[in-house]
Amino acid sequence: MNNTRTKIILALVLLVAALVPVAAQAGRPHVRDGWLIGLGYGYGRGAITLTEVGDRDFEDGATPQIRFGRAISSRFTLSAEYSGWMLEGGNLEGKLRSSMQDVLLALTWYPGHPESAWGGFYVRAGAGYGWGRFAVVELDEDLHHGESQSLDENGLGLQGVFGYEWRIAHGVAAGLSGTVNHLDIGGDFYDKATYGSVAWTLNYYWD
Repeated sequence: MNNTRTKIILALVLLVAALVPVAAQAGRPHVRDGWLIGLGYGYGRGAITLTEVGDRDFEDGATPQIRFGRAISSRFTLSAEYSGWMLEGGNLEGKLRSSMQDVLLALTWYPGHPESAWGGFYVRAGAGYGWGRFAVVELDEDLHHGESQSLDENGLGLQGVFGYEWRIAHGVAAGLSGTVNHLDIGGDFYDKATYGSVAWTLNYYWD
């Protein structure tokens, strides 16, 4: 497990290194004076610790993201964030679905000057409500979804993000981000989970 965590950290460091020369060539100013709404979608690796079983192997899953917020200065944005990590497996008799999800209050810091190329870099930290869901979906003879059973447990969700966005039009920015999420549930089924992901993002800013 430590080996996989090291690989995730190394991948995120390489992401930053790759973004540095790109940032130096960016041209549009990064104006963030009002509201924003953003979407993200990527892929990540993580592991779940089950209360009775212990650690599970690291697995790959999709990582959707949604955010809505407002700038509180030229360097800081306060936002509500949704972040998830979703896995699916199974066989012809049924599907097994597992997900870890967060709804967070987050603060984003843009260390560079808004009118410089470095204004696209950002660091974000968030905390809030996190939950895990495990579902079993039975399939009928035609492989259509039948009955399903699910288990939900909730706890504390934490998030750390860094990335860079490119202004592609006035008020519209596309980017790439690296995210690390941790959920501390401490339930009867789920104990905790940690996952890291790399995602493409699209943000829209307006006054």
